[in-house]
Amino acid sequence: MPNIIKDEEKWEKAKDAVIKEYHMSEKNGDQYWRLVMGVYKKMKGTFNEDSNMTTIGEILSEATSPTASKRKKIEGLVIDTLEKMDKSGYNGNRYKDFFKSMSDAQFTKFMKDFLGDESQNFYLEVIPFEKGKEPLFEDVQSAAKYLGVPLNEYMYLPFANPDGEPLRTAQPVPVGLNCSTKISLIAGRAC
Repeated sequence: MPNIIKDEEKWEKAKDAVIKEYHMSEKNGDQYWRLVMGVYKKMKGTFNEDSNMTTIGEILSEATSPTASKRKKIEGLVIDTLEKMDKSGYNGNRYKDFFKSMSDAQFTKFMKDFLGDESQNFYLEVIPFEKGKEPLFEDVQSAAKYLGVPLNEYMYLPFANPDGEPLRTAQPVPVGLNCSTKISLIAGRAC
């Protein structure tokens, strides 16, 4: 069990859930451990304050008091992810310039505000219909794999069995965030 984990029982349950639901084990490396960490967090597992953080989410969480090496890891994570999705290099360069323009104090404040507000995101700007400039699904898959974010997950359907255990899909299904506004729904497209 990593030294960052406080609740050993929840940690073991999270590992068991990933083995059962995703058919993964420690042999799957980072992807397995990122899923275990995600399940542990959803189980409201707690962390030791003085631990040495190493996963992507933990690297970002450490942003509230970044040292030069932590700042470099955070910037690298953001820029590398954007560059995997944007082959033009525009977005990576935009965020390089954005981060370069900040002092350490400004960067710390930015990251505290960013992590404290769930509506904050890093945005990928794309010129539509410009051949070779739009990200392909393979680019999104590459970025998701880099971050350890599964694009397919089992779905639980509590409404299908309101009196008992929620039903689970037989196979993992594609998941994602869809932002829709009333106007875009009327127009027949999502934003």
